[in-house]
Amino acid sequence: NGENVMFRWRMASDTTVSDLGWRIDNIQLICNGACSGTLFGQNFDGVVAPGLPSNWVPSNASGPSPLWVTSTTTPYSAPNDAFTQPNPSGAM
Repeated sequence: NGENVMFRWRMASDTTVSDLGWRIDNIQLICNGACSGTLFGQNFDGVVAPGLPSNWVPSNASGPSPLWVTSTTTPYSAPNDAFTQPNPSGAM
């Protein structure tokens, strides 16, 4: 109904992962109550990388950069996913 929402992803990994960065693809909010169906969906495929969909604002809780962008490198569903790299201190 026109309200803003904010999603927060808190991600971590152990030392067995060798790739840098985090990827998010295929987000859905599904209503199981008084409404039905998908309330929101995003697969990041409707933009040209590195752009984000309209009304998406990149942010990083640990500082000004790196920020989220779209990437074509290894999406779950082609052509894009959302991607960010860890900052030099390793924190996200």
